[in-house]
Amino acid sequence: MHASMSSSRFVSVIAGRRVAFVAALSFVVLLALLGSYAVPPRYVAKAEVIVEGRGAQNGQAFSSHLSTEADLLQSERVSIAALRILGLQNDPALRAEWQEAVGGRGDFESWAAGNLLKKLDVKPARNSNILTISYSSPDPELAARTVNGFVKAYVETMRELREEGATQSSASFENRTRSLKAALDLAQHKLDDFQKQNGIASTDERYDIENLRLSELNAQLVTLQSAAANAAGRQRAASNGSGMQEVLSDPLVSLLGAELARQEARLGELRSRAGSQHPAVADQSTAVDELRARLNAATRRASSAIGAESRIASERAASVQAALSAQRAKVMEAKSRRDQAQVLQRDLESARRAYDAAVTRTNDAVLDSGSSRGNVSVVKAATVPAVPASPRILVNLAASVVIGLLLAVVVAFWVESRDRRLRLYQDIPQLLDQPLLCVLSSDRKTATPIG
Repeated sequence: MHASMSSSRFVSVIAGRRVAFVAALSFVVLLALLGSYAVPPRYVAKAEVIVEGRGAQNGQAFSSHLSTEADLLQSERVSIAALRILGLQNDPALRAEWQEAVGGRGDFESWAAGNLLKKLDVKPARNSNILTISYSSPDPELAARTVNGFVKAYVETMRELREEGATQSSASFENRTRSLKAALDLAQHKLDDFQKQNGIASTDERYDIENLRLSELNAQLVTLQSAAANAAGRQRAASNGSGMQEVLSDPLVSLLGAELARQEARLGELRSRAGSQHPAVADQSTAVDELRARLNAATRRASSAIGAESRIASERAASVQAALSAQRAKVMEAKSRRDQAQVLQRDLESARRAYDAAVTRTNDAVLDSGSSRGNVSVVKAATVPAVPASPRILVNLAASVVIGLLLAVVVAFWVESRDRRLRLYQDIPQLLDQPLLCVLSSDRKTATPIG
């Protein structure tokens, strides 16, 4: 009941104060229309650039990177570059405005760049790496040229920053490369000097040759030592008579021994037949003695030959032993030289790898500094806007209607509060503080009792 009465009272107040209500609404709408047509139109030109991130970045890191790029685009350096691209640094009207505003104090380009930035808006996208650059101006062509100038200045500034960083890196790499080149030359010089001093071109080949010679001498020594031991044993056997077979195997000793046995047999036969005093027995005995003397001489010669063979074998074994010792020393020296050469070779290879890596990094830095493309690409260049961004008459009209309605309601109730009238029968007990007996209907034929 209360809600129904409240709505009835609201309608009654608006209907009763409709002149004030319409006047307030009309005033607000008319004021909005006059203001919309009185304000000069402003045009907004927009351009879009894509910022290429380096490497894989997570969302938070890349968002920070995009915000940094937006701040750079709105920096004084980019703004001054855009000012020069637009040719405004020599604009007489702008200089006159600067003189009037600050009396010619400070730097003109910084002041003019600050004025440009006041009308520039840069918005990073939420879920992409695109920056939207917009500029508002009463002149649509100027707005488009200014946005494109800022985009061009931003791209050039990014390239300059990369070139500056690459130049510094290149200088640092060049210094490092020179030191590594000196280390490489020193390592190569040491290896060359070592090979020249030792008269070798390949340490591994020299070491293999010396090692093969050592193996050959070792085999010869074993053979000669075995032969010397055999000859010494034969000599000892021949000297103590237990090795007479070695002497008897001599051809001359064998021949004389056989002849001596035959002559001794003949001597025994003559003695048994003619007796010991017979002249033939004496002659035969003399011949046997001579033959025995020859046999003894031959036996001594054979024994001395065995001793000479033993001596020669021992001397050859001693000679080979000495050569083996000398060769072993040469092998150890060659091994030491090979190890030294390997150390120098490893130093040389390490220095060469470090130098090659530094050269590669230097070349990359040089290529990077010479590249004309930054890490920013223009997605959409600004075009001359055909429709002004402000004022928006339809939007302003709709807003003025809403605001006017609210204000008209306020005005109607304000006027009502200044001049109260009885509009509803419910107002009698509330405003007059009197009881209401009945309510007569509009056709005056019936009455509705109250209470």
